[in-house]
Amino acid sequence: MPIINLPELANRNLSPVPWVDVKYNFPWHDTEFSKRMLSEHLDPTHNLASRSPEVLRAQIDWIDETWLKPGKAKVVLDLACGPGLIANELARRGYTAKGFDVAPAAIEYARHTASNEALPATYSQRDLRTTGYGAGYDAVIFNYGIPNSFIRDDLVKIMTYVRESLNQGGVIILELNSIGYYRKNAGRTWHTVSDKGLFGEHPYLALREFIFDEPNNSAVEFHFVIDLENTRIREYSLCYQGYTSQNIGVLLDECGLKIIAECDSLTGETELKEPDMMVVVANRIEDEP
Repeated sequence: MPIINLPELANRNLSPVPWVDVKYNFPWHDTEFSKRMLSEHLDPTHNLASRSPEVLRAQIDWIDETWLKPGKAKVVLDLACGPGLIANELARRGYTAKGFDVAPAAIEYARHTASNEALPATYSQRDLRTTGYGAGYDAVIFNYGIPNSFIRDDLVKIMTYVRESLNQGGVIILELNSIGYYRKNAGRTWHTVSDKGLFGEHPYLALREFIFDEPNNSAVEFHFVIDLENTRIREYSLCYQGYTSQNIGVLLDECGLKIIAECDSLTGETELKEPDMMVVVANRIEDEP
């Protein structure tokens, strides 16, 4: 991550263009960062990184009862699977599961759980943008707004790989952040960590800055982290691309997929007031004989 000084922080660009002025640099693949992120995934007191056990159970129930069982699914792929909380639970329910994630600590945890419980689940540490995913999946899950963290061209690449990997009649279940979520989160907040946290093993002060580029339905999230031991400032940044129902439909169509259902949450709710998420279910557009 870049190291900056106080004048650079004070004189930063307050209206950066996502993907253009900002380099996405969250160190998901870094061993130590991924260990700290794993702690966030496994913390049952919040819905950050992963949902709380109660919320996650309700979401898996909806996926299972609404899409997997009716579709007679057997093999499921979880993209950006984190520590395997969804994939391993589906394996417990009798499905063969596979998960991909870039974070080494998350993949190690998922593998360890599957091995200890002798679950039919396998995991691979990999970048979703590189090479295809194989074939033979009855369902693919890509949730928690992670699809928004890829620039459009990369999401097209990922969805094309998904289309190639799905069996006929298989589905992709996408959970995206809504445009309203980005609008609602815009702003700046400071917080302190007195022991250790996601951004370090020592106390730090952090400025979180979220900038919504409404004309382009995109956003930038910065974390400026000040180490209280040496006052060094580290800059972490993320970019997001938001989608309306119409333009995610256009993107999926480009990839050979068509929307068959939409709702406001991964438990199937509809007509929520100002939902944070947008769930889209799609299947393959079959080639003409």
